[in-house]
Amino acid sequence: MFETEPDRIPSSFELLGWLQEPFSQPIEIPKMIYEIYIRPNLSLQDSNKFFRSSDEFSFRVMSDIIAIINPPTTGNTEDSFHSFWDALIIKPINIACPNGKYNRNSSSNTSTKKLRPDFSYTLDGACLARGEEKGPNTDNDPAEELTSKLIWTYGSCPYIFGYYARGFDVTYCYLYNEDNQVYRKDLITCNLKTLIGRMNAFVIGRNIGRLLPLIRKGLGDSFHKEFYIIHRPNSQKIIELMQNVVVKRYTSKADFPAKLEKIYRMMDDRQVPYVDHIVQMNKGDNEKLPNIIFSPKGLIHRPSSMKQLVIALYCVLSALKVLHEIGYIHQDIRWENVLKYIDRNAWFIIDFEDASEYPAPGIRHLDRSNHSPEIFKDFHDTSVDMWSIGYLIMTAHVKLPINETLRKYAMELMKENAPISAEIALGFLWQNYKEILRLEGFFRVTNR
Repeated sequence: MFETEPDRIPSSFELLGWLQEPFSQPIEIPKMIYEIYIRPNLSLQDSNKFFRSSDEFSFRVMSDIIAIINPPTTGNTEDSFHSFWDALIIKPINIACPNGKYNRNSSSNTSTKKLRPDFSYTLDGACLARGEEKGPNTDNDPAEELTSKLIWTYGSCPYIFGYYARGFDVTYCYLYNEDNQVYRKDLITCNLKTLIGRMNAFVIGRNIGRLLPLIRKGLGDSFHKEFYIIHRPNSQKIIELMQNVVVKRYTSKADFPAKLEKIYRMMDDRQVPYVDHIVQMNKGDNEKLPNIIFSPKGLIHRPSSMKQLVIALYCVLSALKVLHEIGYIHQDIRWENVLKYIDRNAWFIIDFEDASEYPAPGIRHLDRSNHSPEIFKDFHDTSVDMWSIGYLIMTAHVKLPINETLRKYAMELMKENAPISAEIALGFLWQNYKEILRLEGFFRVTNR
């Protein structure tokens, strides 16, 4: 009854009317509930529009709407309203769009809390509905936070949904991008203290939920996930993908990789290209768990054409050339750690937790199937990273003929202790594929 998907996305001009469209038929509810709760609190017109007294009601439907009739109790604090907002604002969206996931921003860390809305509703990794909430006596403007926390990553999508609540009042709106600026357009305010306000909110939330799958289809499969959490139990950390940054949270201070601060500072000082950067580091002071915020956020995207592969190799080798010059090796180069920029046709390296000065001691925890055999031995050097360049070539989504020059070069790179530096490999790339690189706006890297 509540999940019917529309056949089109309404324009912003007709959106308010569309969101207020009632159900195709009134909801059947028990006669006693109708007489005690509905008829005394709604006009005859509204009660007939939304409900019908009947002995043939659905228990499932009744469980969906029971909070409208008997809402959760509240107090005076923001926390005391959470179950109230969940039942009356969020549940209707979820009923109509059951495949979505909703989360509350529970972070107590100021640096990461401001990266998330108070409420986010994601469908296939895309946050298409968000909310900001305040208690009746809480400071700050929830409406302003809707736009200040939003970075538009939805391309030509006409709008996404938002709401802001203060106590019993909730205002529904849509958010849109115009000239690279995010704007908010308020649609309607519902007073959830009243039955008609709760009923209107249910109808609006249900219609928002019905529309989300259609909006998600318009974004395509290549949309980069946001507000997505990756658990890495073996490494004792949790990775959270925000809209344009990545937050790594460590389960204890003992697991915090303190050496990263030095490595990233050195890379920043030497302007190592095509690597991510530390935006903020919290070492676990004030009894909070440590976390690091990295930028930019990228896409796991193995090259699927020769042009993409050449560009990705150029980017990685450009980074390794400078990294090796300052005495460091990455040691874990693979496509999971070589990401594509969201906004341009280039790749960058992430995850320097295994990076080390060289010659380096052997590393025991890495996977032997995708790392150089030399990396497990003591006193290895830059050759392990160059082996990984060959591995990148062989594991890209590009079919290379046996006699292809790049394939042959990969085999040379993967030989034991191959005497090929990143600078030499860049020269090879430029010599054989300079037309591709020039057309894409890249230039030959020279010594600094």
